[in-house]
Amino acid sequence: MKSKFDDIRDRFDELPDDLQNKAIDLINEIHGKLSEKGFIAGTTTHMSHDQFCRELLGYVHNMKQFLLLALRDYPELLALLDLDKIDLDSESFIDSKLHKLLADIICKVGCKDGEDLNVAVLIEHKSSLAKDVLFKILYYMLLYWKHSIDNETKFVPTIPIILYNGAKNPKIKEISDLIDDRFKGLFDEFVPKFKYILVDLNEIKDKDFVGTIDYNTGMLALKHSTTDLDEVFTDMISLIQSYVSDHGLSDYLRDFLYSLIVYAAASSKITKKQISDLVDSVGDTKLRSDAMTLLAQERDEGIKEGRDEGIKEGRKEMAIKMAKMMKQCGEDPAKISLFTGLTPDDIDKL
Repeated sequence: MKSKFDDIRDRFDELPDDLQNKAIDLINEIHGKLSEKGFIAGTTTHMSHDQFCRELLGYVHNMKQFLLLALRDYPELLALLDLDKIDLDSESFIDSKLHKLLADIICKVGCKDGEDLNVAVLIEHKSSLAKDVLFKILYYMLLYWKHSIDNETKFVPTIPIILYNGAKNPKIKEISDLIDDRFKGLFDEFVPKFKYILVDLNEIKDKDFVGTIDYNTGMLALKHSTTDLDEVFTDMISLIQSYVSDHGLSDYLRDFLYSLIVYAAASSKITKKQISDLVDSVGDTKLRSDAMTLLAQERDEGIKEGRDEGIKEGRKEMAIKMAKMMKQCGEDPAKISLFTGLTPDDIDKL
């Protein structure tokens, strides 16, 4: 696999021979220095909020518990939906290309009255709220509806849900808020406005996460991941230890606990001891081996902390030196900007 340095080298063919040789020598010199100091980054062991959310809610039993929570203020919908008829295999009712464009999770839920009646649930996870979040959700719904119409299937009503685990008191802007202030009030009625459900984990008490052990601890991890995960981690360990003591450790639960460990390890507040305590509470050899390997990788990444910064500095140094050489050779500023990534203003200051 070609590195970014190789890609940069390939672009030197358009340069004059003398400048090309100098540029290649320069990039080789900087690449060598970065390699010697270990600044060529390896793979990460972290799991993002989105990844963990998709994994957690990617199982029917967890999705069922989440929908009971999300729709708790909508008894008429809970009365309509049959939560024992959840289809999480979205590629079975939308094509794979569309699947990549849609929100974090989309599933189809059957209805209690009518075998052929279904409702789509679209879940978009957010740990921070961009101003156009509702615009994107509307776009996802339109894509899904268009796919249904194009494939001559029935129009499926959609319930949009935002699962939020960021800072408290989130403010979600309506699509009309994107309009230039100079047009305020003139076009609001022409802009789509739709109802959505916000599941703000900040507003949900820990005791209200009711379900299986993976759902309970997973939702606790999502809720507290950006604030005080270290403080609730001990309680999570107790829950897991009690469950395993009574029910044993299935292969599925072992895999989930490893995902939980990977996700928790990304928190700077979670200590190696806390993760070791979790592993010890389960008493599983394979999980211990996998966790210890993960911790070793985390340790190595910690030793190499600052590598990304080193790479950025190295690239910046290379870009400046190359720009100076090209400028001295009379190259056009636009071409210098293309090859170095520096702005015209940066180049003028050299």
